Amino acid sequence: MKKIILLHQMEVFIKHTGRFTLAQLMQEFHISRSTALRYISSLEELGVPIYSEQGRYGGYVIADSYRIDPVRFSEEEIHAILFALDGLEVLKSSPFKSHFSNISTKLMQVLSKQSYQTYERMQKHLQIRNTTQIYHAKHLEQLLQAILQRVFLRIHMNKQTHVIKPLALWFQSGKWLLAVFDIGIHDLRVFRCDLIDKVAVTQVPEAVLQALPDFQPIHLGNFNELRQEPQQAYFAITIRKEGMPLFYSKSFPQMVLSELEDCAVITGRYNAEEMDYLLDYCNRFYHYLINIEPASLKQQLIDLTKTHLQHLEA
Repeated sequence: MKKIILLHQMEVFIKHTGRFTLAQLMQEFHISRSTALRYISSLEELGVPIYSEQGRYGGYVIADSYRIDPVRFSEEEIHAILFALDGLEVLKSSPFKSHFSNISTKLMQVLSKQSYQTYERMQKHLQIRNTTQIYHAKHLEQLLQAILQRVFLRIHMNKQTHVIKPLALWFQSGKWLLAVFDIGIHDLRVFRCDLIDKVAVTQVPEAVLQALPDFQPIHLGNFNELRQEPQQAYFAITIRKEGMPLFYSKSFPQMVLSELEDCAVITGRYNAEEMDYLLDYCNRFYHYLINIEPASLKQQLIDLTKTHLQHLEA
């Protein structure tokens, strides 16, 4: 690795750490003690204010007032960023949609003519082909700010009003989804953002606040595990093994695939308002379906299929 690149990485590391030891530098960058000392001297020569601390627990500290110079990217790194931004063109809306074109324009302005031509060729031969966003979601920026500011919202959708604590946003299968704690049912839920008509910050009475769980530990990684099982129904979709790639191409966090000797079983839990999503998901496996449980879910899929056939025959 070039010395200038390693120096920059080390500068970022010690700025983030604040206080560090030689042993930490040696472990982080896989260098010897003498090399670590040499690089510290090089950073000091470049104006990085590093001070040594004596004593048993001594080490090095960097001045709190120090600010790293604006980040500089190589042309290859700019190509990588532009490629990633091109991949986001599938989104009709996003919390940062208005900024994407500005970022691309600024990055392309610093490319040399030759590097810009390379980027144009790259666009023709390298692409991300993902699921295009199906419906426009109007309030993504406001929803994201509410998540970051940890406020409660009053939202209106499907002719109903909900008071919620928004927890997370994600894009999946052509839709923006919102993870929330619904005050009305006192449970975690998922809403489609494109169905939300109105959003407004609201206050929750102190008595209600006292009965709410701690939202701090909740994130996308554990969201579905924390949902209350009594308000959810169990399902199992048995498929032929040939259908397993479909599961991996489009699955949801609450679903688990178990491979058996002669088949595979997709299991999970769902809330009543997620029935349409689940039926649509089951339909993806129609070539490979063996069985669906519970029987009520199986019957709803049969009825839906019959309705579709009637529409085609009409």
